[in-house]
Amino acid sequence: MKLNIGCGDHYAEGWINLDLHDSGPRPDVVGSILELPFPDGSVDRVYCGHVLEHVPLEQMAAALAEVRRVLSDDGVLAVVGPDINLTRRHEPTLIDGVTHGGCRWPGDEHRWIASGGITLAYVTAAGFEAHLLPITDMPDEWPVVGRVELWQFAILAKPKECRWLAA
Repeated sequence: MKLNIGCGDHYAEGWINLDLHDSGPRPDVVGSILELPFPDGSVDRVYCGHVLEHVPLEQMAAALAEVRRVLSDDGVLAVVGPDINLTRRHEPTLIDGVTHGGCRWPGDEHRWIASGGITLAYVTAAGFEAHLLPITDMPDEWPVVGRVELWQFAILAKPKECRWLAA
């Protein structure tokens, strides 16, 4: 099973598309990253494209623990998000969008100023072996909407250890 968390307007064929809101192209599942309605270890791929920066920092550990719970031991997590460090040399409009989000609907605002390094630290702390890479190096198998180097990072991650070893 492949899970696209926070699909928004970007429905990915061949993936189970989950979103907090039932708007735009209707998601397959309406739900929260904090309470994923899937059994433990049942998902082979989890994609969080421009999702984590919408989760309050005080809930980040819980959100990533929930992703880890549903991900199989040999599964892969991919995270794409905005990187304030990449935008600092660009126009103020881009910086504002990366800092605050689109604010087009409730929940579209960014809860923290994201960067690849900060996000990598949270993903690693959640029990993943993770690697930061340029967005242009993200494999095609992931439902990345745009690969714009000016303001996006990518992370690929695998669980550090099997669930039964961690228990």
